[in-house]
Amino acid sequence: MKLSQNFQIDAKKLTRAEFIATGTGSEDVTLHLREGGIDGTEIMNMTKSIKDALKYKWIEWDFDDISIDSNKKYFFVFECPNCVHSVGIPEAIIPPSHMISFCYTQEDVYLQGNYWFNNESKNDWDMAFKLYGIK
Repeated sequence: MKLSQNFQIDAKKLTRAEFIATGTGSEDVTLHLREGGIDGTEIMNMTKSIKDALKYKWIEWDFDDISIDSNKKYFFVFECPNCVHSVGIPEAIIPPSHMISFCYTQEDVYLQGNYWFNNESKNDWDMAFKLYGIK
């Protein structure tokens, strides 16, 4: 399962990002930064071990400063075995002791991008995230 948010930022360098997550158990989650689509050109990736039960906390992804073009759209893509897009997944599918859910809204609060579930854009949805950059 791939969860993604595309974005555009008025900056020359991208320095870090934060996403709200909740869940139980511990999971290794890989964050990819890609250009040109969910399966586009890989710019960087990093794996973070998210441990113990989360209660809607901001998870920081602090990476080396990345030069970007403020006129292009980029994609943050999350990959992990037990990432879900809703905490309402039936327990028979994913045991509640192993689940990470990245939070999103079904409102278009971020006009420079959209939430993606697998390869399908949810046009009026957005993940809960913060971007940090250098102009």
